[in-house]
Amino acid sequence: MKFILRHMLPAALSVAALLTSCGEPADERFVRVMLAENEHYTITGENPVVVPAGEDAVFSVDMEDGYAVIGATGGAVYSEENGTVTLPAVNYPATIETVCAVPKYYWYEYRFRQSEGTIESSLPSEKYMQGTEITITAVPNEGSVFLGFSKNKTLSEGGELLTNDLDYTFTLDSNITVCTNYVDADTFLLSHDANGGQSNGADGGVLYSTNSSEFYYCPNTLLMQGQFTREGYALLGYNTEPDGSGTFYGTGWNVDTGEGMTADLYCQWVPFSPEEDFEYEVKDGKVTIKGYTGDDEFVVIPETIGGHPVTKIGKSAMEGGTFRTLYITRNVDTVMNNAFKDCENLEKVYLTDNISSAVDNMFSGCDNYKTLCINGVQEPEFAYAEGGVAGVKYERLLHHADDKKVIVISGSSSLYGLSTPQLTEELNNEYTVINFGIHAGTPCTFFMEVAAHFAKEGDLVINAPEPMTDQWGGISFNSTFWGIFECAFDALALVDISEYSQVYSTFASFNESRKIFNNGRNYDWHDSNSDHNGDLNYYRGLESENHVTYVNGIQDFNRSMHNKKASKAYNRCAELITAKGAASLLSFSPINVNILSDKSRDIDYRNDYVASAEKNYDSIRISELEDYIMSGKYFSNTDLHPNNPGTEIRTHQLAEDILAWLAGN
Repeated sequence: MKFILRHMLPAALSVAALLTSCGEPADERFVRVMLAENEHYTITGENPVVVPAGEDAVFSVDMEDGYAVIGATGGAVYSEENGTVTLPAVNYPATIETVCAVPKYYWYEYRFRQSEGTIESSLPSEKYMQGTEITITAVPNEGSVFLGFSKNKTLSEGGELLTNDLDYTFTLDSNITVCTNYVDADTFLLSHDANGGQSNGADGGVLYSTNSSEFYYCPNTLLMQGQFTREGYALLGYNTEPDGSGTFYGTGWNVDTGEGMTADLYCQWVPFSPEEDFEYEVKDGKVTIKGYTGDDEFVVIPETIGGHPVTKIGKSAMEGGTFRTLYITRNVDTVMNNAFKDCENLEKVYLTDNISSAVDNMFSGCDNYKTLCINGVQEPEFAYAEGGVAGVKYERLLHHADDKKVIVISGSSSLYGLSTPQLTEELNNEYTVINFGIHAGTPCTFFMEVAAHFAKEGDLVINAPEPMTDQWGGISFNSTFWGIFECAFDALALVDISEYSQVYSTFASFNESRKIFNNGRNYDWHDSNSDHNGDLNYYRGLESENHVTYVNGIQDFNRSMHNKKASKAYNRCAELITAKGAASLLSFSPINVNILSDKSRDIDYRNDYVASAEKNYDSIRISELEDYIMSGKYFSNTDLHPNNPGTEIRTHQLAEDILAWLAGN
């Protein structure tokens, strides 16, 4: 058995050995090697030895019971099994020093997944003497990318990265399990550097996270679950540059890696505001903030005060504060009435999805507050639902921001009834199509404002509202909305949050429900009936002409939904779109003729509805309502959800409308 010992341990005794060259015959060079005596072994063989250059010099030794050579210079090797000290491949004069001691023994093992790759190790998994040198080599399978070796755990489990190299040589000085870390070639990989903090309790370090690209376009950053800590600081999020000069991402946010599959991120830390700036009470081991006396421009609620977690912001606790930026950190789960009332300088708020009790007047009178950044603490729970396809739709918009785009905004009539590949092809493959149709009960204005953020010259943003108030300029959030954007909280930071209502009460309710569900989902989970475009892809066949479900009730084209408040909110977003050089266009949703009210069966009544839309909404109408009132045989589980033949017809009609408008402009 042959061990190569490189690292010296504190010597109880070391003795020099002298290496000298002897005379050289004309055809061969010899060297002489001497091994000095040691109080813990006796040299029993020839000493010194003379060997041809390039060969090993081997010394037989009789070790004292319990002792071993645990270190030697020059790469000399002690074999406990053979009782020898060997200097391999002697070529030049050198001095060898040895260290003898009572050795310790440690377990070494390695772990890998055979489906990803294998390991070649110089020694099998076993218990070895300290100082044993081991070399391990990763052998990736085809299609796998090797991330590196980690200590005791995989990188995704929080293991310490040992090296990114395929080959790793180390000296055994503790029990160790060496783990291989692979990802598929089409897997996203994010590295998160502690950047002055600690990762999993160790100073510094990098943690890795992976997301599959099978469904999604972007990976999500690590959630804020205690992997990173820094004394006296809160984790604000991540940045592509250590000093924060790059692109910021909150925890759980989407990262557009461009054409690549990797990105390096660095933790961004902000100091807690001083405890003495807060008035508070402690009850049942938890802190409630009662007042604030500081004057910082950036207030960071301490995660703990006096060693107790800060979990509540009390009624009117920070009313009238002069701060511009506020971070409600991760331990806070309750915010009371008017907690931040009349903080007139407040512009930006960070908070986490640990909030489970909040009211909508918590920021009343904060007229300059526009930007909300949400950090993820909880794992996603609703990504499996049909509404969860919004995540991939948003990522598609983020990833294709520079493309020439058609963005269709609607309810689930487009989630079910629009084919992205078909529309792309019928528009001669000149546009990237984003099917932003999701749920009729969510405010169309939010989707319009997000679309406006990514819009550019030549883009087309098309609203195809279902005959419901939320689709014609609604501004109210609900739990369904939060389920839709659960995997895309970063979208919230793109809008003027002051323009929306019921934001915090519905957010808190949604977060509380997630805590109850606790299904253990992750950012790779998605509805199996959805495809990479966010379209529903399961087959839904033809029905009869008189097919009707009444799931949506009787539908009425009532112009009253085109009210002043709704149209004002809609038109604000339409203006944001056109300011980018994009077109704000108006179409209609498909609807089953069998659910129309008696009034809506009258052509004049429908025409009045269309005329009202044209009058009150700053979008260019490109479609005829009549073309989207379809036979019952083209609908499936609701009277607004086309089946596959209905989807093909509706998509073709929309393509025709777009092409006709383009031809006239």
